[in-house]
Amino acid sequence: MCSLKEVTFSGCDALDSYNCPNSVESLEIRDCDSLTSLTFSAMQEHPLPLTESIISDFNNIKSDKPIPTYRLTSLQIRYCQNLKSFPHEHFQCLTSLEELWIYECPRVVSFAVANDVRNTTSSSSSFLLPPSLVSLELHDFVDVESFSEVLQHLPCLKTLYIRSCPKITDLVTIYDPSNLTIDVWE
Repeated sequence: MCSLKEVTFSGCDALDSYNCPNSVESLEIRDCDSLTSLTFSAMQEHPLPLTESIISDFNNIKSDKPIPTYRLTSLQIRYCQNLKSFPHEHFQCLTSLEELWIYECPRVVSFAVANDVRNTTSSSSSFLLPPSLVSLELHDFVDVESFSEVLQHLPCLKTLYIRSCPKITDLVTIYDPSNLTIDVWE
């Protein structure tokens, strides 16, 4: 398994756990409702080469240990009905994350930026965003009401796409077209 670079699971109803090998660069998990445990072979001193990940259509996943993904630059989280926030203890490993897509996770009601992940507690109810983001795409967050405060703490952000988030109406106050492209669709 040392040469395994890409892993994709889709519609695997019998899959209840998966231990990701150290060599994986791209991980995609879709519609695996029985999956409850996702672990990684890599340790802090030997992080995964993982740079891209898609997590979609599952609701029971748990990961007790931080994901050693310091190189992860692209992450998609889609259709995860029970997701409220990204586990704070995992956040410290996302220092290279540049692209984030979050679609239809209806229990997320607010966002925040963790400027100092060491001081972030797991009691926060907001979905934390890393300040390293260059591109952010949000879809179908009907209960999120404000985003301008969060946006002010994303210094690297160049592109923001917002789709079907009807209560987010406060973007005009911070919009600077020379630094940031914002695309809003109802």
